[in-house]
Amino acid sequence: MVKKDLNDLKNLTDKELLDLIEDTRVKQGDLIIRLKRELKLRKELEKLSNPVSFSKQQNEPNKKTNYLKLSISLLIISSIVSYYTFRDPNAEYSKRTIGTINELVELTTYSQSFRGMSHILLGYIAKYNYQVDSINYGGQTFIKSNVKNSHRIKEIKKNLGVKKFVIRYKDNEPDRSVLDLDKIILDD
Repeated sequence: MVKKDLNDLKNLTDKELLDLIEDTRVKQGDLIIRLKRELKLRKELEKLSNPVSFSKQQNEPNKKTNYLKLSISLLIISSIVSYYTFRDPNAEYSKRTIGTINELVELTTYSQSFRGMSHILLGYIAKYNYQVDSINYGGQTFIKSNVKNSHRIKEIKKNLGVKKFVIRYKDNEPDRSVLDLDKIILDD
């Protein structure tokens, strides 16, 4: 019976393998080692074939955790969106000085339609001068032609080179500047 079982180890059950290992009639060392290896291999295969079992809490997070993660994610996303939506595009131009607008150039184009050609005003380029640390600088900015800017454009045209305007420039690069349209006219 022992010889029949020893020829085919794969057909033996684990209990039969253990019985053969403990059987005093089997005296061969090689055979005992083979039996132990076969038993160990079966245990390893069994571990690999069974899915890893986690506790219920690790497998299914509770609703509070999900709501917390969702809330934090929404808070982060909304802060990023609000930063890029409401930030001042000219915030890097932190220093202010006073300058004068010397020239206002119209930007126009023509449009062809069935009624004929029409003249379209796109906006204005305002060329201005300012002074930082007794050094003269110049710049230009585009002003859209719209209802919001119409009164500003009229005021600029009336007072070219006369009235003072707020110019914002970079602290470390005074030659880079923007015309601050929100604070455009200062009384002398």
